Amino acid sequence: MRLAEWLRLHPLMALALAGSAGGMLAGALIPPPSTTVELSDSSSWVLPSNEVLDRKNEKASAQISSGAFWGDRAGQSGSPGVKTASWRLTGIIAEPEFAALISVPGANKTTAASVGTTLPDGSKVVAIGVDGLEYERDGCRYERALYQPEQGQESGECKRP
Repeated sequence: MRLAEWLRLHPLMALALAGSAGGMLAGALIPPPSTTVELSDSSSWVLPSNEVLDRKNEKASAQISSGAFWGDRAGQSGSPGVKTASWRLTGIIAEPEFAALISVPGANKTTAASVGTTLPDGSKVVAIGVDGLEYERDGCRYERALYQPEQGQESGECKRP
């Protein structure tokens, strides 16, 4: 009588217990599947030839290696009028006095340059502003803006001092 009363009061619990018992009984009676793999004819498979495996496409390979994600390769490809930058303006410090943060591609070092400092390519810093700097090389003044893309950072225009 107590079991019948409990089943009437807790039908979901009774269903869960019956499902668990049925699952355990089925698991005990039905054997698990075999884990070994049987090969029907192992002599029929042969390693493919080198011609089939060679999938290198020279044109696609050249296109991928010249991509922008591999770095600035403008100077290497021989593009006329585009110079590869030997340094990059990575930041500007405004206080206590203006200084430009200069990094050289390939080096893990950033240096602070103030007015009058010689840059890695031999040019001299003339002025530093909030969004860029001016530098002089070979009697010409150039500007480089902060966050300017690397490729074509330097325009061919010379501003005379």
